[in-house]
Amino acid sequence: MLVPVFYGIGGIFISYVRNALDPKYQFEFIAFIISVAIGLLNFFNPLNVMHKLTMLLFKCFGCLRPT
Repeated sequence: MLVPVFYGIGGIFISYVRNALDPKYQFEFIAFIISVAIGLLNFFNPLNVMHKLTMLLFKCFGCLRPT
């Protein structure tokens, strides 16, 4: 459940270190911040948001409807 959070934090750290070692390398963090945000949203799940999003996806795709 916390894999996106660890991936995002690790990616930010690696990007920061690479930028510190080689200034030509750009410090990239937007994708990693999105990953952390999705992971935290999934972990805390306020107002059952992730379940509602999943059910919305099920309604959009007929082959994913639960039986």
